[in-house]
Amino acid sequence: MPFAKFCQDRYDALIEALGDSNTQLVESRSAVEEVEEKLDRIPKLREDYSELQATSKSTILCLEDEIDTLKHQVQNLQAQLAALTSHPDLGSPPPPALARLLFSQDQELTAARLRDQTQDQSLLEVRQHLKDRDQDLSKAQQRCQALERSEASLEAAALQLQRQIGAQDRRIARLQEERDQFRTDCHEAQAERDRPVAKVTSSSERLDKARAELRARGNHVDSMRANISRLEQQVADLQAVSSQVNHRFMSQKREIAALQVEHAALTTHYKDAYSRLWTVVRSLNQDVALPTPASSI
Repeated sequence: MPFAKFCQDRYDALIEALGDSNTQLVESRSAVEEVEEKLDRIPKLREDYSELQATSKSTILCLEDEIDTLKHQVQNLQAQLAALTSHPDLGSPPPPALARLLFSQDQELTAARLRDQTQDQSLLEVRQHLKDRDQDLSKAQQRCQALERSEASLEAAALQLQRQIGAQDRRIARLQEERDQFRTDCHEAQAERDRPVAKVTSSSERLDKARAELRARGNHVDSMRANISRLEQQVADLQAVSSQVNHRFMSQKREIAALQVEHAALTTHYKDAYSRLWTVVRSLNQDVALPTPASSI
């Protein structure tokens, strides 16, 4: 039906739009999660930057303290050397204690110079390290500034995405409402379409049932007709047999009557013969066991 097809097409279009909206929503949520992850890394970068600044300051202070200590040691050694060179007995051979003192001070001065060279090398390395650290700090600061700038843009983008997500959610809710309304309309249209179909189907079923009943009754009538024909044939056969039986019965009845007449005649004749025989036996005075007329018949 045209309306049902229109509803189905509209429903399919709404489902497709809903799928596109869900895809865009998933992509927007992925972008928001990425932005939130970057925002979460900003406090860690700030902490690292503050820690680097504190570490560089403490390292510089420690190196300055060591440099001051070395300077004091060098000044003390220079003062001791000046005192030794200005001693009045310097032209004469020094006493053993003074020689040992000079030798030990000379060794200490040599060791101090070596330490000074080592400290200078370490200081150069530390300065280079501090320079690299300063460069890293500068780069980190630049990154932090860039991240702060990008943070504002990301926050604006996040707000924009949130607004878009809200709009998508509202659109999805509206599409779902329209889908539900169209689904209800489709169900109603299908119900309206199915009611005449159900009536036609019910009428067709009733007609089929009536036809089946008529066909069954026709078959039953045909069967009854065949049975009636068979019964009529059986009645005719029975009537023929009955007439034959009656004929035989009458003939047998006549035969029985003739036999009864003959039996009565034979009985009378036997009784007469028995009486005569009995008379003869009695006249002869012989004891003969003769059967009675009743047992002989």
